[in-house]
Amino acid sequence: MQSARSEHMNHQAREWFVTLQSGSVSAAQREAFERWYAVAEHAHAYQEYELVWRSLGAMQGSPELDALRQSAAPRRWLSTSWGWPQLGFSGALAAALLMGLVFVFNYQPSIAVQEYTTAVAGQKTVTLVDGSEITLGAKTHVKVWQTKQGRHVDLVQGLAFFSVAKDPERPFYVAASGVQVTVVGTQFDVSNQGPVVRVAVREGQVNVEQIKHVLQSASSGQAQFELRPGQAVERIGNGELQAIADSGVQVAGDWRNGQLLYRNARLADVIADANRYFDGEIVLGNLALQSTRVTLALRTDQIEVFPELLNRTLPIDVHREAGNRIVILPAGNNPP
Repeated sequence: MQSARSEHMNHQAREWFVTLQSGSVSAAQREAFERWYAVAEHAHAYQEYELVWRSLGAMQGSPELDALRQSAAPRRWLSTSWGWPQLGFSGALAAALLMGLVFVFNYQPSIAVQEYTTAVAGQKTVTLVDGSEITLGAKTHVKVWQTKQGRHVDLVQGLAFFSVAKDPERPFYVAASGVQVTVVGTQFDVSNQGPVVRVAVREGQVNVEQIKHVLQSASSGQAQFELRPGQAVERIGNGELQAIADSGVQVAGDWRNGQLLYRNARLADVIADANRYFDGEIVLGNLALQSTRVTLALRTDQIEVFPELLNRTLPIDVHREAGNRIVILPAGNNPP
């Protein structure tokens, strides 16, 4: 059961989404939304509603969407009860369709959402009703649901390997903090680790796109990629999707065998992976270390000695603190 805080946050996300879809947003509302969206939990809640809305495109012409239109009459939303100015017909229709779809999404038995999680150093393989398999890495949380039009996974956090059963009539969608992956049948990794989202392909073809909310400005960066085996892309923070040169991350799915292999990878990414297997916290105490490049092979059962291994190959100092917290600093630096 959702906590009162989560329900309130989802209610806020829903109100903001309807307001933005109305087409009339004041400067004050724009600034208020950007402040609200800057909170990671708020952004995730908003993106979930955005993905539900995008799913309407796949339902065009379907009996389900026709029924939804009839059950969500615009006149029901032509009021100021939302706390915003009246939305007008187009905004009201958007609100009605969205709210109707959210109701169906949450309560219709045929679109039940299943959640799976793993703990520190845990791993789990889930077989879906269509025959697809999802292998969850350590400290991972996913939400899964299926409709007649598509198969959906929300990677809330962590790392997952997907082996998708082919079904041209029902694409397989994976969402991860504003990045959406679309496939018909293939094998690939998706990682959602704090500020970094990464997609790597092992087999087949994968389409990756970045989803932006309507207030984000247009960018000259590439928003869509078509990936093939051995290729990978990532998005760091609020930046654009970027191809990873020389595939500086391990081969998609290799981690399932307990092997962490890196070639010319950022130290920040290696630390993020290590923390999924470490009963504590490893942090970089200096931002300059984040982009340090490392090449190494490590087993997941060696994480306890991982900081010492780094200390032998990099000019760093390892400081152990209470609560099994490890701070890595440039050599010669003392922790604050």
